[in-house]
Amino acid sequence: ILGTSIYVLLGPRGFSILASFFILASLFTRVGFRLKQSRGIAQAKRGRRTYREAAANCLGALLFAALFVVTEHPFWRIAFVAAFATALADTTATELGPLFRKRPVLLFPFKSAAPGTPGAVSLMGTLLGMGAAALLILLARGLLLIDGKDIPLALCGATVGFLAESLLAQGPFRVGHDLRNFLNTVLG
Repeated sequence: ILGTSIYVLLGPRGFSILASFFILASLFTRVGFRLKQSRGIAQAKRGRRTYREAAANCLGALLFAALFVVTEHPFWRIAFVAAFATALADTTATELGPLFRKRPVLLFPFKSAAPGTPGAVSLMGTLLGMGAAALLILLARGLLLIDGKDIPLALCGATVGFLAESLLAQGPFRVGHDLRNFLNTVLG
């Protein structure tokens, strides 16, 4: 339903961003899965996501696609791309960051945390997440979904949304996983 809706609203270019997000996120979930399993930080169900997780990662982007169709303002296409870039950054950091033996930290408050702690980030995970977000944003540019001048805005948005999850996981505004994913994509 979500994919079809995005296709109807933004056509094959918008659907390509959604498909690229899901393909890359699935791939990154599988990378080092046995190692993550042995450390007790692997995704449940061998990384298969539920409809709730899919909705949490896609509903914000779907809203932005609809706002673009209604208003025809290019800001909403940038927001659409940034939302998926945020979701990909989050998944990438969560799935690939723990493969490196660096201890993650909680940003709010700034203190060391065990791998797998909700909201904890590592430098390597953050860099990989930002790299994955940049890759998706560059794909959107290649598909002519956004302009070149929009790349920094989309990347800044994705980075802010991705890092905001730490506040949403551990800070005074603590919320559950699915709501956290929805909110960080919207913030991105």
